[in-house]
Amino acid sequence: MHLWQTLTMVHLGPLPLHLDPHVLMGATFGGFHLVAGIYLYFTEKREPTP
Repeated sequence: MHLWQTLTMVHLGPLPLHLDPHVLMGATFGGFHLVAGIYLYFTEKREPTP
């Protein structure tokens, strides 16, 4: 038994990359940040440069 399995007491078996919880969390967390950044880029008022 691997150390990770021993510490978590959960073994999901080998998962495809798109079902891996770490990949899903990173993709959604990063995706939401990108969407928020794009939204702010287009909605924030900018000072005109002289």
